[in-house]
Amino acid sequence: MVLSRFAFDLVEAEFNYATSGRADYDFSVESEVVSLESRRTGLAHTVNFKVS
Repeated sequence: MVLSRFAFDLVEAEFNYATSGRADYDFSVESEVVSLESRRTGLAHTVNFKVS
């Protein structure tokens, strides 16, 4: 597999942000649903992790 320099830089930057002290997320787990919200941007994501 060959990654472009752009793709590598993008993944590296996201990894560095996620593992730094600057990431600030609020999450909740209810039954089979997880909600994750960025306190910095307000963007929210919800995932149903039910395994059938």
